[in-house]
Amino acid sequence: TLVNTSTNSFAELRGIYIAGGKMTFQNNMVAIGYDVSGTSLSNNLIINGIYETGGTNNFYFNTVYIGGTGVIGNNKCYALRSLTTGVARIYKNNIFQNSRSGTGKYYAIQLSGTGTNPSGLVSGNNKFFADGTGGVLGIYAGSDKTSLLAWQSATGQDAQSVYANPGLKTPAGSVSSTDLHVDIYAASSENDAVAIPGTSNDIDGESRNASTPDIGADEYSLTACTNANAGVVTASVNSLCNSGSANLSASGFSSGASSSYTWEYSSDNFASDVHTLAASSLYYASASSATMSTRSHYSLKVACAATAATGYSNAVPVNVSAMNADI
Repeated sequence: TLVNTSTNSFAELRGIYIAGGKMTFQNNMVAIGYDVSGTSLSNNLIINGIYETGGTNNFYFNTVYIGGTGVIGNNKCYALRSLTTGVARIYKNNIFQNSRSGTGKYYAIQLSGTGTNPSGLVSGNNKFFADGTGGVLGIYAGSDKTSLLAWQSATGQDAQSVYANPGLKTPAGSVSSTDLHVDIYAASSENDAVAIPGTSNDIDGESRNASTPDIGADEYSLTACTNANAGVVTASVNSLCNSGSANLSASGFSSGASSSYTWEYSSDNFASDVHTLAASSLYYASASSATMSTRSHYSLKVACAATAATGYSNAVPVNVSAMNADI
C-alpha cells in the first residue's frame, strides 16, 4: 500500500514508474488511493498508476485501479500515464480504471503523440473506466476525450477496446481486503482480449484461454445463470426513531453471467409504490437504505437474462417512529 499524506501540491504517488529501457510489464495489479486501513487518501495528490516517461515498452494484461473520495484540489491523476513519443510502445489487454472523485481531473489513460496513429503506438483490447466525480476517459495531445468514440477518432487506436465497469471484487479496501480480481458475478463480459505470445498464465499462475483470454491480470470464467433466486434479505435495524438509515444484506441469491441485481424499496409493501435504491448492482450483497423518515420495505430483485427469469427476495420492513418531545 502506497501512502502519502502531504498537503504539498507536488506530492505524488506512483505504482510502476518507467524512465527508460526495453521492458515488458504484464500480469500486474496496482491499486492506489486508500491507506492501510481502507481510509481514502483525500489530499491533493498526483497519482500515476503506471507512469512511463521513456523506453520502448510493452504493457499486457495489467489491472490498474485509482480510487479515493472527497478529494480536494485540482491535481490530475491517471491509471496509465505515458509521455513517450516516437518509439515502439504497446498497450494491450489492460484494465485502466480511475474511480477517484473530487475537484480535480481523474483519467483512465493518457497517451502522447500527435494526429491519428502516431509513430510507434499500438493500443487495443483495453477496458477503460472513469466513473468518479471529475472522471475523464482519456487525454491525448493535450485534449480531454470524454467518450470512447472521441478517443478512438483522435488516436486511431483502441478499435477493439471498451468503456465498461470491469467489476473488480474489492478495489477500494484496506491493505488486507483490497482485491483486484474480477467478480464473476458482476463482470459484463469475458474472452475479449487477444492472445500474446509468451503470456500463457495470469497473475495467479492459472492458464489463460489460448485464443481469447480475458482483459486484465486475472483470467476468469463466467457461467451463465440458469434461474433468478433473490435469496433472503435482512436489515441491521428494523425500527428507527424519527429518522435514520439501515444497512441491508442479502444471502442465498443466485448468480452467473447475465445476472443483474437491483435493490428496491416501497412505502406500501410493494403493492404499487416501488422505487429503486441508488446503489450499484456490483454491491448486490449489501446496500444502504439512505436516510429515511417514514416506514419502508426493502427487497432485492434478481434477473437472469439468459432465461428471462426474475425473482424477488422477502420484503423486510424498517419502521420509523416519531420522537416525543418533552415540554
